[in-house]
Amino acid sequence: LPDDEAARKSMVGERLMQLLVASLSYTFSSKRTYDGMTNEVSGGELVVYRTLAEGCVQACLSMNNTDFLFDTVYESFAENQVRGTFLEALEPCIAQDRLRDIPPAIMKDFVDHYSKKRLLDQLEQVIWHVNPSNLDIDQIASMCHREGMYEAMMYVWNKNMNDFVSPV
Repeated sequence: LPDDEAARKSMVGERLMQLLVASLSYTFSSKRTYDGMTNEVSGGELVVYRTLAEGCVQACLSMNNTDFLFDTVYESFAENQVRGTFLEALEPCIAQDRLRDIPPAIMKDFVDHYSKKRLLDQLEQVIWHVNPSNLDIDQIASMCHREGMYEAMMYVWNKNMNDFVSPV
């Protein structure tokens, strides 16, 4: 490895990206997967998907490469019907403030997934830690009202709209 730190990071980062692409390709290859292998609705999940999702999230955050995380990695999980596994791997990083800016479309999927699985306490924590401008205000307001999550609704409303009266 080169002595220069920037050159070392670049070299290792390139190799790590190649490993992530290879891992995604192998894990989701037709030789390893088949239709109905997992069923997120009934809660079925293979450990390999969770481990891959967690590893990809950690690797991308360590390289500061959220574009790859939210484009390539997320799409691979979504195309293979294990989107929820990926979304759940994001939660600890959001709660630790290591990941605040999530694309709005993915945040919308996150809210839908956690609402359907009734992970409302975890969802509320995520709402408090994510950049509120990435949230769909209509989705959050209706979900928070329906589920009685009024503090989260007021937080999002106040942060996004700078309106401190309407939520009351």
